[in-house]
Amino acid sequence: MPGALEGLRILDLSRLLPGPSASMLLADLGAEVIKVESPELLGGRGHDVLSPDDPTPENERSYAAWNSLARNKRSLVVNLKSPAGQRIAHELAKTADVLLEGFRPGVAARLRVDYPTISATNPRLVYCSISGYGQSGPYVDLPGHDPCYASVAGVMACTSDAQGDPVGTGVQLVDYGSGLFAVIGILAALRARDMTGRGQFVDVSMLDTAMHFITAYSAFHFRDDRRPQRGRPNLVVLRTKDGKYISTANREPQFWERFCKAIGADELIPQRTKGSLGFEPLPETVARARAIIATKTRDEWFAILKKADTCVAPVLEIDEVFEDPQVLHREMLLELDHPTEGRVQQIGFPIKLSDTPATFRQFAPERGRDTVPLLRELGYAADDVARLEREGVVVAWREPS
Repeated sequence: MPGALEGLRILDLSRLLPGPSASMLLADLGAEVIKVESPELLGGRGHDVLSPDDPTPENERSYAAWNSLARNKRSLVVNLKSPAGQRIAHELAKTADVLLEGFRPGVAARLRVDYPTISATNPRLVYCSISGYGQSGPYVDLPGHDPCYASVAGVMACTSDAQGDPVGTGVQLVDYGSGLFAVIGILAALRARDMTGRGQFVDVSMLDTAMHFITAYSAFHFRDDRRPQRGRPNLVVLRTKDGKYISTANREPQFWERFCKAIGADELIPQRTKGSLGFEPLPETVARARAIIATKTRDEWFAILKKADTCVAPVLEIDEVFEDPQVLHREMLLELDHPTEGRVQQIGFPIKLSDTPATFRQFAPERGRDTVPLLRELGYAADDVARLEREGVVVAWREPS
């Protein structure tokens, strides 16, 4: 059965995490995604966060087996700093529906792969740019990563340690969120193209993505001038007898009442106050509940509180996640047979479609695996391809001897 996005060709010039995570979803749903990669290692980094920093033919293949970010994709290595490489990009863009890039503002124009240049050759192209602060404004040239954008957006100030100091999440939520918004923007622009016949520019700012995460807090701020409370004792994560943790989120009265009864502390039911996002337990209530939770193991409490129909979950370590029955039931673990690496695992598909589901079609390509066939598709003769290789314009994959 064809994928939902079969027939779409996407050129992915992005690096690291936000762009590759977006194109992974699009590829899983059936789109043809071509990774347009650089011969350079970009300061020692791979071309996405799951690529080797110092690639050799051997570790390139090994990394590719586990690289879910690049699965279902093709790889073309071309030097976009050269006029010949830029011509290849322009010729590819004429055949594409979408171009995705994550350069700092101004870089794409210097490489002549910016929206005005590319759209002149293909007006139907949807061009999506993911950048830190957008394409204009006082921070346009400011470099950054996920924590920086979360800080400016106020996200960092919403989570704190016991002393009230802001802390990060430990997971690149803004990176992944920006990838998701890129997918949404691309699909929306493709839908608009169905109606107008024209492509358009999709501007995804990682700051804007982070701003979306404070939607609820911003409403309370605008209406009541309230700030998220930091350093307040809470029952979000609780340490258990075995040194593990459970998480709870019983803000609604019925769930809170069931929680208190399940831990044998009915007297705590009325001991709540209004918090940033609903009702929260008083500090003395938190201390009492924490002491009770410390008397049993994580799995014992999870069974008790689950049976009581409260909002509870075990805090799983990464090696426990892929043994969880719900995770396995949702098919979020893929078990795959690789021709040289044996049995490998990858993360599953987060989007489930009943008629045109996401599929695994191929492992991540080694860098440049598709350089030659893609150039031949564009009409380059074998001699031309060999010359471009000698000149360093393109790099093609060679099987290790």
